[in-house]
Amino acid sequence: MKSITVSCPGKVILFGEHSVVYNRLAIVSSLSRRTTCKVSGSEKQTSLCLPLFEKTYTVPTEILFQSLNELEQNKDYSEPLIKVLLVILQSVVSKNEFTNLKIEINSTIPIGSGLGSSASFCVSLAASLLIFFQKIDPIENKFTHEQLEKINTIAYKGENIFHGSSSGIDNTISTFGGIFTYQKGKIKPINFLKKNIEILIINSGIQRKTKEKVGRVRELYNQYQDIMTHIFDAMEQITVQFISEFTTKQLNTETSPLDKANQLCRICHDLLCSIDVSHPKLDPIVKIGQKFGMHLKITGAGGGGCVYGFLLPNVDYSELEQELKNANLKYFRSKLGGEGVKIL
Repeated sequence: MKSITVSCPGKVILFGEHSVVYNRLAIVSSLSRRTTCKVSGSEKQTSLCLPLFEKTYTVPTEILFQSLNELEQNKDYSEPLIKVLLVILQSVVSKNEFTNLKIEINSTIPIGSGLGSSASFCVSLAASLLIFFQKIDPIENKFTHEQLEKINTIAYKGENIFHGSSSGIDNTISTFGGIFTYQKGKIKPINFLKKNIEILIINSGIQRKTKEKVGRVRELYNQYQDIMTHIFDAMEQITVQFISEFTTKQLNTETSPLDKANQLCRICHDLLCSIDVSHPKLDPIVKIGQKFGMHLKITGAGGGGCVYGFLLPNVDYSELEQELKNANLKYFRSKLGGEGVKIL
């Protein structure tokens, strides 16, 4: 039986966490960590296999083509993953065209850590189903811009199942790849002059509570609007400065853009701490980075999740990585601005 396999990246918010909610500029990049989705025909019932969780869901066709409201009332099939499968599948193919499938999804993106794992799930699923049911026909295994827009639109429906009301930025990054600015719902790609920028991402192992942190920041904003406005303005200036360092040709500067990015991380992290979105588990991780000259910062909502820092060229980070291992912390390196969804 024929099969289709696609791959797409996760994402990292570099600067603009929380302030972006208040219409300030943020910058987001794709990662080199990816999710893969393989779709093949099946003579049995449709199955969704998730080796990462050692789980397989088997779903009858009549369930897959119920309405979302009907599915939510069915306790046997009301898990979010099944809801996402239903919404995306129904956006791709009609019941009359449908044939049973085996869907297998693997990922190297940490789950629930603010790195776009849910968006990459949705994008890879949407892309593989669109190709399998011949709703799009990539030329020489390359997607056109119009095809990418279609994948992104369908993936966004799945993201809304996961998150209630998604900004759309995660699925856009996962679909198109690259580095983007985001403000007031507008997403704009930017071209960095310096290539192969690499970061170190460290997972605290603490599951984030995004809604809780966003709500807490809203409470602070309502109580101390003037102060919070200045903090958000400062966060935006950090974003603007960072973009300028990597998009403007500068000659004979005493400090490299990556050194400046390292310092901007320090300042931004302190601002994020000031609005109470850090976590006791993050503080010692940040101190480990400082010990070796790397300024780590929160990425995402905070309250756990991950921190990241810029890796400077020609610097040996083996001692830093060993200390992270000694602390039983999971970490990985990633290049910024990697390729979006692609066919394998």
